[in-house]
Amino acid sequence: MRRHADDELAKGAEVIACDAVVIGAGPAGLATALGLGRTGVDVLLVERRTGVSKLPKAMAVSARSMELLRQWGCDRPIRQRGLPPWRSESIEWRTSLVNGRHIVSLPQVGDTRDVLSSLAVSPQAWINVPQYVVENVLRDAVGRLPNVRFCEGTEATVEEQGPDGVFLRLVRATADAPTQGEQRVRAQYVVAADGSRASTRRRLGVGAHGAGPLGTALSIAFHADPAAFRDLRSAFHWVANADLVGMVTLVSQDFAVLNILDDPSLADVHQPTPRCEHLVGLVRRACGVPDLEVGIEAAERWNITQDLADTYRRERTFLVGDAAHRFPPTGGLGLNTALAEAHNLAWKLDAVLAGWAADELLDTYEHERRPYAQAASVMAVRHFRSMLAVMERIRRLPGRVESGGRQGRAFRHALAGIVARTGRNYSADAVSFGYSYQAGGDPVSDGREGRSWPSDGYVPDARPGARAPHVWLLRDGRPVSSLDLFEDGFTLLAGPEGHVWMRAARRAGVRYGVPLSAFTVGGGGPLEDPCGRWTVIYGVGPGGAVLVRPDGHVAWRATGAMGSSGEEEPARMLVAVLKEATYASGTPQRLNAADLDAPGARVA
Repeated sequence: MRRHADDELAKGAEVIACDAVVIGAGPAGLATALGLGRTGVDVLLVERRTGVSKLPKAMAVSARSMELLRQWGCDRPIRQRGLPPWRSESIEWRTSLVNGRHIVSLPQVGDTRDVLSSLAVSPQAWINVPQYVVENVLRDAVGRLPNVRFCEGTEATVEEQGPDGVFLRLVRATADAPTQGEQRVRAQYVVAADGSRASTRRRLGVGAHGAGPLGTALSIAFHADPAAFRDLRSAFHWVANADLVGMVTLVSQDFAVLNILDDPSLADVHQPTPRCEHLVGLVRRACGVPDLEVGIEAAERWNITQDLADTYRRERTFLVGDAAHRFPPTGGLGLNTALAEAHNLAWKLDAVLAGWAADELLDTYEHERRPYAQAASVMAVRHFRSMLAVMERIRRLPGRVESGGRQGRAFRHALAGIVARTGRNYSADAVSFGYSYQAGGDPVSDGREGRSWPSDGYVPDARPGARAPHVWLLRDGRPVSSLDLFEDGFTLLAGPEGHVWMRAARRAGVRYGVPLSAFTVGGGGPLEDPCGRWTVIYGVGPGGAVLVRPDGHVAWRATGAMGSSGEEEPARMLVAVLKEATYASGTPQRLNAADLDAPGARVA
């Protein structure tokens, strides 16, 4: 039974009961709480900090992440506050930001190529926007849900797990926290999204393995005279000179962040953050303006690390985001991986809590998402080590990169070649849309080591396990993306002659009790396909059908009609597929890949 924790928490009840506790209110935790809260789950969201970091941190939000944010109603405010595409055209390499010598220009994730490519296969496109914008928009959305209680300045500790749930202890971490001293909470499930500190993971005894510490970085958020940046078209600039190698990201006209990569041999995040006057000196050196007026907003030293949790689940507790994995920021995949994990886990927890799925469904969260994180981390480490090679080349001859004359030009030319080889070697659309799941939760790979998405670009495909493709349709005369049809339950899309599947869906929904919506695409119903593209892209005939999971991945496809089997057999087929997809008891037999993608499949 779903109960609300709000009144109990305010009154300091001895034991607070709720459906789910989410520990950590970064992007992963906020997205999980939002995904759960939208479906009516009683959520307690706990964060030890107060407020949002002033450092931009992640910047690249993928087109697939924007699709998820669209489903949550958060895409428009984020896009309104993001960088325009023309500011994301390239990454510039210079010896200093304003007056330095040019080295090379490289394409940037989210450039016009990515935007136009994404819009051909999605209602959304990549965007560059500071992480704190994403967090603030998610916070606003969570705050509008009456069944989500948000406790900032509060530390949550998992004490005990068992068949009856999880017991946690809440302790006030700041003076204005709403908790009354120590309080205990009993939840059905816990989502640990407590960031790179991974306190919950460590307490649960879950190990993590990987390359380990790779170096440290120093992030400096600062304000400066906008006149200094007036002539800079791109928002992304690597600066490399005798004093530092780092990236300056122009967040707005007068606000930027400088990320400096430290020597990897000094990989100790506990080094003190430099004093303010030293930070100002670093910013001026990076900008190439000795007397630049600089106001330091925030600064933080942090470890660059690669590791991956050995498991994403320990009994009733699940790991999401940086609590489950850490990898370098090169490639811009960290934030997007966390949002996808939150989306994947939230619908499964809701299904189990609502009673229309078995607990075994929750095991597929790790099976589906951990391999993607592993592949993303391998790629990020490869890119980061390439960057270290560039830094080492500069450090060996520190004065050469800025010098004039033939030697300086030759050095910068050689450096440009090295930098170009470190650039992105993957399709942004393939990473966003091309990841697929096999029946049973195993990931589909193109067979190349360290890659779990197509290496040669994304081609829309509605085979089982794939992301259901985007197609523009008309619903009651208004444009709608096919993705907008996938909400909180399963969705059956049938071809214009697939009325038997519609009747079967109604019978299956009643018989099995799973939330199931059904539409014919074309055929005179409210959903029209004016361009005739849906059957082609989804790979079905006029009498075929596709069943889509709540997370927008295809669960099953019938490429054609089932012949003269009547209505009972299609209904039995849909019930069997739904039981398979939700791991419910009583499934007659496990379906194999052919069963999931064949028009005449039978279940004994």
